[in-house]
Amino acid sequence: DRSKIQIHSNREKCFLGCPKKFLMYCFKKLKLKKLKALVFKENFRTESILKACGMVFEALLKAETLKNNKLQDIKIYSIIRGKRNEHN
Repeated sequence: DRSKIQIHSNREKCFLGCPKKFLMYCFKKLKLKKLKALVFKENFRTESILKACGMVFEALLKAETLKNNKLQDIKIYSIIRGKRNEHN
């Protein structure tokens, strides 16, 4: 099964409990296998939340998208159901 969901990051304030509950819902209720988060390279606050939730850095996409008419890099973080982040 290749089920996956993409989460596009934005600059809204978020508490750590909310993303962890979301991950649990996706894995337990929706039975998804993998979740990916796409984050602007300079969005370190969102990156810290993703890491705290067990997501790991997977790739850097250079000049992937436009923001304010400028090319921006995108970082991809992911988590796979049943696998633990080695940094936690």
